[in-house]
Amino acid sequence: MWRGSRPRRSGWGCRCRAYDGHDQGRGAAAILAAVDWVTEAEARFLLQRWPRGGELEDWIAERRWQATPDGWNVTGELQGRRFKIEVMAEGLRVSAYAAGEAPAVWTVSI
Repeated sequence: MWRGSRPRRSGWGCRCRAYDGHDQGRGAAAILAAVDWVTEAEARFLLQRWPRGGELEDWIAERRWQATPDGWNVTGELQGRRFKIEVMAEGLRVSAYAAGEAPAVWTVSI
């Protein structure tokens, strides 16, 4: 039985995997260097420990996430913006969407 927000299904083509409840003592840089996918727990770890991060990344890491084929949607809004997390080779792509505006996008990498 899997735990977390991502079931293991073939055909999704995602670069994420189910949360196994352990980060296995790996640091953020080691997580990105070793694989091109991360668990939900590892993505939260990266957001919380990003050197250039702040309260916004902490807020995102503490929210509930809904799994998508390429990452996660963050539940709730902050100042009228919704957030999406995508896994990419360089780290995590964070997108902030507000109605009628182009999304703000940044990369969380170590």
